[in-house]
Amino acid sequence: EKERVAVYKTLGDTPGDETKDFKALERIKDSIPEEDWQRITEKKLRKIIIVLSDGNSSDQAAAQKVTKELRDRGVVVVGVGITKSGEAIITTYAPDGRVCEKAGQLGATLGELLKEHLEDI
Repeated sequence: EKERVAVYKTLGDTPGDETKDFKALERIKDSIPEEDWQRITEKKLRKIIIVLSDGNSSDQAAAQKVTKELRDRGVVVVGVGITKSGEAIITTYAPDGRVCEKAGQLGATLGELLKEHLEDI
């Protein structure tokens, strides 16, 4: 219980007012080795990126651009907005953007997402 409270306090006190999701996506894209890209193309490897946010992207166009680049190469990119304040994620990550209305349901939402994208394995 103490650990959960500590994590909550840490997450509740994160600095900044921006969501630079596009930068995280660019770093992920750039970190995938060429041999993994080949395996993704051959459908021997699946990569799923789940972006969580409680607000808007700082640069929706940049997020959509890098998301398209990843998807075009076979990576699954899904956005999950946490609570109503995260509704912008629906359009930023369309058609794979959704909202988890209550933070307490995040585990179930992520479970459904993974089941959906991994059901054919």
